[in-house]
Amino acid sequence: MYPTTSWEEKGIERGKLDMLMRLLTRKFKLIRDEEKEIIATLKVSELDELAEMLLDFADYEDLKRYLSPKN
Repeated sequence: MYPTTSWEEKGIERGKLDMLMRLLTRKFKLIRDEEKEIIATLKVSELDELAEMLLDFADYEDLKRYLSPKN
């Protein structure tokens, strides 16, 4: 396997973000801009974690709690 270039990594990140947004929209119908902005700032590993957590979310409030700043 060849090492990935920075532009390939950006493409992978963008693909993961797009997929996650489609999944969230499908589950919750509408994602507020506030949550979209937070999600867009997540690192690839955080996007992966959120994608897994999405399976456990019962409602939109779970997503909001997950994205709220950890104190």
